Amino acid sequence: MALGQTIEGRWESNFGSEAPFALGVEEELLVVGEDNELLNRGPQAPRDAEPEAGEVDAELFKAMLETRSEVSANARKAVAELRDLRRELLDSGTRIMGAGVHPNAAPGEAAVHQNRRYALTEDTLQGVLRTPICGQHIHVGMPDAETAVRAHNGIRAHVPLLNALASNSPLASSRSNAWRRPPRSPASSAASPSSTTST
Repeated sequence: MALGQTIEGRWESNFGSEAPFALGVEEELLVVGEDNELLNRGPQAPRDAEPEAGEVDAELFKAMLETRSEVSANARKAVAELRDLRRELLDSGTRIMGAGVHPNAAPGEAAVHQNRRYALTEDTLQGVLRTPICGQHIHVGMPDAETAVRAHNGIRAHVPLLNALASNSPLASSRSNAWRRPPRSPASSAASPSSTTST
């Protein structure tokens, strides 16, 4: 695309297609056995579950799946739907674990789906995909582009805090990953009793 050329026709705007600030949530979950070991059951679990609302689908790793809420008018409705999706999975015989990473799975223990999309992802990340990593994605409907930019700029200052809160897996491969609590700043460490010495 030449510099200055418009993107019209290359990108379709969906602004205003839903009620302003309606939201949809995707949640990635691990599929585990009775001893909480990873199970390569991600492809089967969506076929067993029959949710009344929302969707369940396979994910990148065979020991993962993804639930997706319908577009919801507010967070309360989206959370209720995610709860119902989890209940449907459990009722259909699928044991799930909601965590950033599995606490004691060995690197390389979980297999990646070998379809074109996931093979490309695996190749692009060059060994980073040693164990399933799960996340939650919240999509918020914006009424127009200007509001979207204002919302983006408003939340930008909070991204470091959100990243710190997202590190919700204190264990990886049965070892502490040192992320149980946010690191202290040098100023607060210097003032703490444990860092002072007596003469």
